[in-house]
This record gives sequence, C-alpha cells and structure tokens, in this order.
Amino acid sequence: MNHKFERNALKNNDTDWKQFHREGRCLAKRLQQEFGNLANVLYVKPFEDPNHGVKEKTWIKKGKISYFRMISEKERALKKCLKFKSLIGKYSWEDIWPHFRKLYPDSKNSREGYKQVFSELHTIKPRATRMRIVLEEVPTERNQEGYVHVFGKNGTLRKTVHPKHFNDSKKDDPEESFAIEYIPWEEWLGMSIDQPSTERFSGVEIIVHCLWEMTFAGFDQASIREQINELKRIVEEIEHMTEEERNEQMIPMADVMKRLGNRAKTVTEKK
Repeated sequence: MNHKFERNALKNNDTDWKQFHREGRCLAKRLQQEFGNLANVLYVKPFEDPNHGVKEKTWIKKGKISYFRMISEKERALKKCLKFKSLIGKYSWEDIWPHFRKLYPDSKNSREGYKQVFSELHTIKPRATRMRIVLEEVPTERNQEGYVHVFGKNGTLRKTVHPKHFNDSKKDDPEESFAIEYIPWEEWLGMSIDQPSTERFSGVEIIVHCLWEMTFAGFDQASIREQINELKRIVEEIEHMTEEERNEQMIPMADVMKRLGNRAKTVTEKK
C-alpha cells in the first residue's frame, strides 16, 4: 500500500478540501485497522503561508509506516531556535505585518515605526542574559478574548524578591516575573523564548507581541532611555522627600485604587 498526500491535493475551495478530509479519514482508519493502531496519519488544512506544504517523511516505530505530513517549515524551525534574535531572522516584515494588523488593529497608523524597529533588530548584536521571554494569555471581564501579557523570568524565586510575603517555607515559591518593556533591545535579542510559549503561540505571534511590548515607550532606544532616566529621577526625588512632603504631594495607593474603582463603576453605569 503506497499512499501519499501531494501538495497539489489541497485546493482553496471547500469541495476539494472536504474530499481531501474524507480521503484522509478513510486512509487513517485503514492504516489503524491493518497495523493495529500503530499508525497515526496527520493532515491539516494549509495556512496562508508560502512555506506551508513542506513534505516531511516520518517513520512510525515498529509499524515502519511512511507518511507525509503537511507542516510549516518555519514553525518546525521554531522548536529548534529559542533565541529571540534567531526567531526574527526566520521572518520578513511581509510575514509579520498582516498578523500585527490583525492582533493589534489600532497599530495601522504606526506601521512604519514598527517596521523600522523590526529592521533595526536584524542589525543589532544580541547581549547574553539569563532573562527569558514569556507570553501568557490573560482573560478580562470586558473582553472575553483577553490580551497577551509579555514579561520576563530569569530563575529568580519570588521568595527571594518578596521575603516578607513568602516567608512561610510551606508555601509554594514560584518564579518571579519581571517587566521587560524598558530593557535594552540588545538584551531582548539575547533572551530565550520560554518553551511553553513556543507551544502556545506561533513564531509570528511571538514576534508581534514582543514588538508591541518592547516599543511601549517609543520606537527608538533613545526615547526609551529618556523615559527610564525620568522614572529614575522621580524615584530619587521621592526617596529624598520628608514625611511631610510625601503627605502633601502624594496620594496613598489605597486612595488611588479606590478612585479607580469608583471611576470604573461610573463608566459601567453609563454603559
């Protein structure tokens, strides 16, 4: 028995796809019956990717059954390259922008800014770092789809950073998360992509979400450094304030949260 799924077997219209799907199911069923469930034939509908449709020959152990699996060459490479610098090298801006516009519709007016950053990242030499990039889906009440949170982890345990809150040895000691939007791009490029993130997101999606995060403070590193220096100045100014000056010029966090809560309640009532 010699069955192959050729690339031209997949057409764009629904009729051809349904026929291909039925043939695939029949073939899988026959193989399972004949070889005692040792074979698992995979077939997928191609994405809008010029590199999709690469045929990869795989052998099932014991049964020695050869089959062809339709996969994306770039997604297969993603599993082998964990560094952000290597990942962006696999794609062109033409690969990135359609997904960027889909994931962040409001970004269409800043297309040239993101394009400039993406091009610049190809020329920057990465700097070694222990930090790795983590992407996590966060649901929200107002938007069921939620959003994707990009942050960093470097192996530091939370108990080390917050000993007062995690002083009970019986409690779990999770890995601490860090904001990375102000980190220099050289370090971004030297970061590894967290393995669960590579399994949950495609390579293009990882790049899009990272570009969005790393340009939070601007489209060039000079602007980002200016904001970092301003934040440092504010912190130093607060540290040198007297208790009286702090009471006069600052608002306690509890009051801030209360005001935000009242504002959110007002907006909800108006809706």
